[in-house]
Amino acid sequence: ALINMSLDVLGAAITRAHGGGASGFQINAVRFGAASITTACLAIVAHMAAWLRCTRPPTWASPPDLQLREWCGIAAGVVLVAFACPALSNHALFSLPLGAWAALTALGPVYAIPVFFVLRGERTRLLGVFG
Repeated sequence: ALINMSLDVLGAAITRAHGGGASGFQINAVRFGAASITTACLAIVAHMAAWLRCTRPPTWASPPDLQLREWCGIAAGVVLVAFACPALSNHALFSLPLGAWAALTALGPVYAIPVFFVLRGERTRLLGVFG
């Protein structure tokens, strides 16, 4: 957790120092575009290696067989959780002092406890609250 937090703050400082001319959505377009291209390249390499060895590619390298509705749900989740949320967070990064942004971002898991209770009826154990 400490390493994750440290890398998060380092990434925020680098983004703030060098991303001033870009919007939060532009920063995320580069970030997730690069991640998508990298993932696609790794999957292609895995498929080619499997083809050369005359074996099946690993399961992670092939998309699951899902219905259109399921793929739409996954795509909506990716857009909202993995793109819109960080884009808005990047917008806040440039709008707020860095310390205030880091404090508000760190409180995110605290909000998850009541949201889970309201949406799913799941109670969080005491150990989960401190985790």
